[in-house]
Amino acid sequence: MEDLRKRVKDERSFLEKVGKLIPGYSGYKEKLIRQEGDKLLRDWLAGKIQTSMGYLKDLIDEMTRSMKIKLLDHVDRPLKKLEKLRDRIKYADRGYTGWFAAVDVDKDLLDRMYEFDNSLIDLVAEIEQLIRAAQAAVSDDEKLVAALKSLTDLVAQADVNYNERENLILNKAEG
Repeated sequence: MEDLRKRVKDERSFLEKVGKLIPGYSGYKEKLIRQEGDKLLRDWLAGKIQTSMGYLKDLIDEMTRSMKIKLLDHVDRPLKKLEKLRDRIKYADRGYTGWFAAVDVDKDLLDRMYEFDNSLIDLVAEIEQLIRAAQAAVSDDEKLVAALKSLTDLVAQADVNYNERENLILNKAEG
């Protein structure tokens, strides 16, 4: 049986050689790699937020079993805000422009977008910590409400901050 690793490497080498003959191809390929890396990161972040939303839904179940129905509004707000943030991250603009687009997205902008998205790793960890704190405080109404308020405030601020990412692209398009 032929060593498939060698064949893939040979074919890749051939494509890279052909790519060097096409003006602009290597830069285009670099952009695609940057965009794909950012997309993978954003998908991972959206998955972590989805997991956190599951923890909040578990908290709703626990609160319902504990007859804390009057406090469910405090969980619903951050849950809806998390859903919105998850969708904004997951479906954010990739900074894609085609070969002949009027606005060219440069590598530096793609790198700044990736760095911005990478900075959200700590945010999703903090969101999970606040949800865990709320779960731990389910027997104490005051602590539970305080934890959920902190979570709501954090997610709301994260949503506002996410506008910065969109502004990176818009400023480039206008500039």
